Amino acid sequence: ALGYSSVSQNTVSPTTVVQVGCRVTDVFGNTVSIASTPEVVSADGEPLASRGAQLNGNQFSAQRAGTYYVLCQVTGYPIATNNPAALTVNPALPYSWVTTLESEDCFWLKQNLYYDVAVFDRYGNVIRQPSISLTANPAAGFETDGQGRYWFSADGIYDLTLALLGSKAAGHQIAPVAAQVIVDSTGPSISLTSPSRSAMLASGTYQDSHVAITGSVTDAISDLTSLSFNSVPLALAGSTRSHTINLTQSSRFGVNLIYATSRDACGNVSVLSQSYLRSPGYYAAATAPNSS
Repeated sequence: ALGYSSVSQNTVSPTTVVQVGCRVTDVFGNTVSIASTPEVVSADGEPLASRGAQLNGNQFSAQRAGTYYVLCQVTGYPIATNNPAALTVNPALPYSWVTTLESEDCFWLKQNLYYDVAVFDRYGNVIRQPSISLTANPAAGFETDGQGRYWFSADGIYDLTLALLGSKAAGHQIAPVAAQVIVDSTGPSISLTSPSRSAMLASGTYQDSHVAITGSVTDAISDLTSLSFNSVPLALAGSTRSHTINLTQSSRFGVNLIYATSRDACGNVSVLSQSYLRSPGYYAAATAPNSS
């Protein structure tokens, strides 16, 4: 005998009750008046009880999403089920989610932003390919390829918002997730106001003399962590993004070098190297040949 199973609906949501049935025929397709009982199995072989599924007579429902097959059973007769009816239980509307959104103080330009989202319905079913939105404030400098990859093209402090779009389970809200990312790939800016690069200072004597060095060091994003002048460390005032340079250098007659380095909290290092001349005075520049 052959058994033909049926379901009143082929695709339903969790806990929706569907009618299942069996019809038994002989090998020629003639209906056989034999009492038959529908049996439901899950496609993965997991017991129905662990999937929150119930079969009461001809009524079947399940909480767990997946594919179920309806078979026919006849006590005392060998029977084969021909093309068992398939029932697909799809997840319900989103009820909760688990997210991972990268929050970092020292992000690099063009580095991929890592995030992960798992969305569940009220029965614990995973909702595949949920519709999400990932935005940044400011928006300028936050890039995407439209395929789920995000990165930053400009230094800055970005406030990120990850939101789940679309309808949710009735009476239930899923709050967006926020995070902050600091993108800093640029070292501190070292600027000297005096002496200027390649300056010709007319001061002091032919012996070593003191020259005032003034300027500033600033970082737009991260705190300064170190500053040195001609390999001598300078003290910084706690957590700060700027420092005023106001010191003296023992200057020799002739060419003098200034070498400064600074590092910020993200490990970016900047170097300034320049020179100046110092002499008590300078001869007037020759503007014509002198035969003598």
